[in-house]
Amino acid sequence: MYDDSVDESPPVFKISLEYYVEEDGLRVRLPANAIRYDSENYFLDSITVLPFMGCGGGKSEYESFSSEGIYQTNNSQNGYTFIPDGSGAIVRFESTSVNGNKISSSLFGIDNAFYKLETKVQYDWRFPVFGVAQTNTEENVYYQFNKPLTEIIRAENAALDFDYAINFGNGRIIFVAAKTNEETGEVTYVPVGEIAVLTQQVVTTPSPIDTGDTGDNGDTGDTGDTGDTGDNGGNTNTGTSQEVIKRTLVEPIAYYASATNLFVDDQEEIAVFDSSMRYLGSIKKDFTNVVHDGLPDRIGSIDGIAATGDYIFIHDVANKRILMFSATFAFVGFVNETFETETNKTATFKSIDGIRVDGDVFLVYDATAGKAYSFGFSSRYWVETLPVEKVTVTEENEEGSQENEEDQNLKSTDFTTWSTVESFVGVTAFKEKSSKSSYEKGYVAIITEGEALAKIWATSAGKNHSYCTVYAQIFPSQTDTYPLSGLSVSGNASTETASTKRSYKGNFTFVYKMLYGDHANYVGMAIAYREHLVKAGNLKKLESVKEDAIMYLELFGDLDTTQRVFGVPVEVKTPLTTFEQAQSMLDELQNVGISNMVVRYKGWMNGGMLSTVPAKLKVESKIGGEDGLQAFMKYADSKGIALYPDMNYSYILTQSMFDGFSKKDAAQSIDGRTALLKKYNPAAQTYLNRGSVLISSRVMEDYFLHIADDYKKMGMNSISLGTLGEILNSDHNKDEPLNRENSKDKVIQFLKTVKENKLNVLVEKGNSYTLSYADHVLNLSLDSSNNTKANESVPFMGIVLHGYLNFAGEAINLAGDYRYNLLKTIENGADIYFVLSYENTAELKNSRFNAYYSVDYNTWMGRVTDGSESDEGKNKLNTVESVYKHLNEALKLVKTATIVKHEFVNGISKLVRVTYDNGVVFLLNYTDSEVEMDGVTVAMYDFAVVS
Repeated sequence: MYDDSVDESPPVFKISLEYYVEEDGLRVRLPANAIRYDSENYFLDSITVLPFMGCGGGKSEYESFSSEGIYQTNNSQNGYTFIPDGSGAIVRFESTSVNGNKISSSLFGIDNAFYKLETKVQYDWRFPVFGVAQTNTEENVYYQFNKPLTEIIRAENAALDFDYAINFGNGRIIFVAAKTNEETGEVTYVPVGEIAVLTQQVVTTPSPIDTGDTGDNGDTGDTGDTGDTGDNGGNTNTGTSQEVIKRTLVEPIAYYASATNLFVDDQEEIAVFDSSMRYLGSIKKDFTNVVHDGLPDRIGSIDGIAATGDYIFIHDVANKRILMFSATFAFVGFVNETFETETNKTATFKSIDGIRVDGDVFLVYDATAGKAYSFGFSSRYWVETLPVEKVTVTEENEEGSQENEEDQNLKSTDFTTWSTVESFVGVTAFKEKSSKSSYEKGYVAIITEGEALAKIWATSAGKNHSYCTVYAQIFPSQTDTYPLSGLSVSGNASTETASTKRSYKGNFTFVYKMLYGDHANYVGMAIAYREHLVKAGNLKKLESVKEDAIMYLELFGDLDTTQRVFGVPVEVKTPLTTFEQAQSMLDELQNVGISNMVVRYKGWMNGGMLSTVPAKLKVESKIGGEDGLQAFMKYADSKGIALYPDMNYSYILTQSMFDGFSKKDAAQSIDGRTALLKKYNPAAQTYLNRGSVLISSRVMEDYFLHIADDYKKMGMNSISLGTLGEILNSDHNKDEPLNRENSKDKVIQFLKTVKENKLNVLVEKGNSYTLSYADHVLNLSLDSSNNTKANESVPFMGIVLHGYLNFAGEAINLAGDYRYNLLKTIENGADIYFVLSYENTAELKNSRFNAYYSVDYNTWMGRVTDGSESDEGKNKLNTVESVYKHLNEALKLVKTATIVKHEFVNGISKLVRVTYDNGVVFLLNYTDSEVEMDGVTVAMYDFAVVS
């Protein structure tokens, strides 16, 4: 026998979520070491923290009814969620889909130590910030009725259980039921149905309709029906299409309701609805939308409408006749109020009180005359047919005699009650007074602990809920799926899934800063984030800066190439820019007016562009050796030019014997293999698991300390650690496993050590945890990924950093859209960045550095290789000089100013206004035509400065 027993290991997960109310918001902390669950039987994949915090986009309407009028309150929310996609992006509340739009990414790029990546798309989310901004609008309107409901006769025998119809005059009609409290006698009015937009799905035929013979429209039978089709007669060809027609009522006159249908007399037509208020169609009073032949002129004033069986009857009191239509609104026939009976006598309806169809006849009940008449369908149009007096009602005599059997049959007949205008006349609601108020609110959330193990989601309204929200998903422990050799039973590659050896035991902490009024927007979020960084000591205001914008110049040392010597291919060192050539370049740039320069030098040591691990230090002799470096440093120092030699501590470009690298220093994947740098393949739109060996964050600081003294003895006071600001990996080493948060701590400690050695630091991309140690950031995202599910790109990080940290975006000469890049530089307030090489640039295209396709120095100085001027170089913005001067004229005006406003002019995302706290305004035109903004004409793909 089966024994029901208690689950000995239920899926119980216990977490502690701590809330701290602070001066400017809310701090939420989830201690990872307090998470409790049965880890032997269950696995905790992730935790979603406050997924509906500050969600928006919902709408609510509330109506309060009285017998005199209606108080109507409408609440709506407009706004957007903010995500740290690139420079920043917003997803507006109105961006909805059936399944709800979703955008997500982990922070700080992909974790290269994992085989299974959570995305195949190349995202660039570098700062742990998200938020919501919304405008809440409340509108209160009072509608007064033209007469109190208590003076209106209630509706009876209605399709819906309503008592009154209230017309707002804009196509909207509310049907209200009166509910009486049996104990107090108080009457309340409850809406039970509504008509607003009439939506009808109709069938259209692109090809002609085969209507059959005009004379009979198919098999009409005795009823004069409209043929086999049931409405328009004839047989319809296949290949039909459906069309949705939407409109509203114009000015309803009266309402009628049967047991199954509701009819609205809307002046020129009669609209028909089913009991659920679904619009079925309409009958035009001039018969333009019904099939007819020999029909009377038009419908006059109406005394009543009834629906019974498959027919609709309309009492046209003005023309003294009853009109009959099919359920699909095809005209069937009519009978006059005065008619001849089968005994050749003339009869007239005294009243029309009930109609019903019985087989091939229909019955009309005249309660005043005490008679019911039966009419047959002997001809197609039911004109002047021969009615038969069916039953005469005999009143009960004074002696109380019983009615005859025919009387009883008549009384038991279930006639549909004919509705009268007086029973269903409605009231009109007039807008008497209204008030409208709105307020802005929002928040910005900052993940201050555990952000390296977080993923940010933005979701919009869909079938599951009607809200737009943004939140973080956290991963205290992780799994990875790695490949095995051979195939599985199904024939696919065999894989294994395993958990990481080290779970995170620290805190996940979120700081929610509340924003109100003019600050409840992405600009306010950026300012709040900047103030948070300043308060934490991670940012400081720039001081003692030079007048002009910075010109960042990246140079290449030498490159391993293959050349033929006596026909034999030989690996040789090919110089791209020697120290002497670099000095010549800087002299020339200064001569054309570019004096404020920062130089980043790649490929200067340990093998050049394909360098070994920086655990030892040897300057490349091909570009001048250590003597050449010393001379170049002295020159740069004399000119006030900062020099940042680059070292790569994230991955190894090449290896050689005795280079100081040990295999145990490499980061490992979960299966114990050496982890490799993933390469993004744009064609396949995915990451490929092949590339350089990753250096574990365990040994980065040790490598640096091996060379720190020698490096400083050279007179160096700056260092470029570019990849540290871009790449963050786990290490699944069995002896000392590191999750991503542990690796982040190792990188921070490394940067602290570098700063303690009194070296200025330059990084790339700018992962948020590096900002407090960086003096310069290159390749900072100035644009979002332009995800199709987002609405606009915003310069969030530009707002945060401008005036506090020197930064530049993508190198101008390497941008895919050159003009667009120039405008993004201005919009973010970024400095100017070029990557140039003095000679042998053609060698780059056959190397792993083929992305540097437009770096020839002579070309960008407006010369061809023989030193003469090129025609192209004379054109505006095609040289380093012209680009720098064009941008510098604007950027030097705002060197230490901060951005206080960023706006889309007239709501157009391609027209942008950026305002600084010193009053300078930039107007940017991203369109392909000239526009006028704020009275200023701005050329296409250009900007203007207004002071």
